[in-house]
Amino acid sequence: MAEVNSRVELEEVLALGVDLAASILDAEVAVISFRSSSGWIFASGFPGETVHRDSLSEDTPEAIVRSSGEPLRASIRESRWGEPAREWAKRHDLGPYLGVPLRSGGALMGVIATLRPFDGPDFTEQDVLLLQLVASPLAAAVHVAQLFEQARAGNRRLEAILASTDSLWRIAPFKEVAEVVARQATEIVPGTECLVSMVPRERPSHFRIVAGSGAWAESLVGREWSWLGTIAGSSMSETRTIESTRLQAESSLGETLREGGIDTGRLIPLITGQELPDGRTAMGVLGFYRLGSTPFSAEERVLMDEFGKRVSLTLHRAELLDAANRANDRLKTGLEHTLALPAHLYNP
Repeated sequence: MAEVNSRVELEEVLALGVDLAASILDAEVAVISFRSSSGWIFASGFPGETVHRDSLSEDTPEAIVRSSGEPLRASIRESRWGEPAREWAKRHDLGPYLGVPLRSGGALMGVIATLRPFDGPDFTEQDVLLLQLVASPLAAAVHVAQLFEQARAGNRRLEAILASTDSLWRIAPFKEVAEVVARQATEIVPGTECLVSMVPRERPSHFRIVAGSGAWAESLVGREWSWLGTIAGSSMSETRTIESTRLQAESSLGETLREGGIDTGRLIPLITGQELPDGRTAMGVLGFYRLGSTPFSAEERVLMDEFGKRVSLTLHRAELLDAANRANDRLKTGLEHTLALPAHLYNP
């Protein structure tokens, strides 16, 4: 156990923890399940089977252990468990199950379970005591590793938002700036996709996707939608940030969101406080999106909102620059026609 407690990398702690629990309980495999800031994590000793889920299904043994706060001895093949759990057990030829709560500082944070082969012996009361002895220091080690990971992620995000300052303030055409914004948004909040939606000058009742970062977001660049019925439209018309974990149900773009598996989003209106030459005060929306229905953390919201303020100013400046260039082009064209007119008049 000392080796587990000496590690701060979450993946290492989980790998060592499941190996240790399986060895002590003479089990085929151990599974650690716990809630993280991005949902539930299930880590087992099987290669490539660390799974991330939005929620803990009620028809699993882990849900029973978590809700009761008590150890559970059962068979993973029992009909009361959901099909995914039983199929997983069948695939690995598992049967007897023992799960106990993981508690850190008295708070229930997850479950550690051990499983034996289908024809292996059932777990005993002594096995329960052994697994509880493992669970206590393991929970502390997982909690410390989570804190370390959160601190490191926070540092990376802070570095990203500070690094964004130079590139955001660089003079560049609007589309180029929007592409930089989308890319940096996903660096600041990893695991998200970003859309920069702007209101076209010629179609003020619509959004046009001018930039995106992430496979789903990039596939939408260039498309247009009416404001009506969209969360982004509400965000801009009400000039407030809106976050939802039910986008598919609440937005008129439900089918488009379902195509990407997107159900969580934070929509930040791009407001400058000053009118653009065409009269607009709200340019569009900066949208952060991700899979599933886990809300963003308080830290992620602060980073998004701070970034949104910078983006509003940056895109406003880029739009002013483009407007000035368009005006100069029109002036140049008008001047060229004016200078060419005498030649046409005197050379019929």
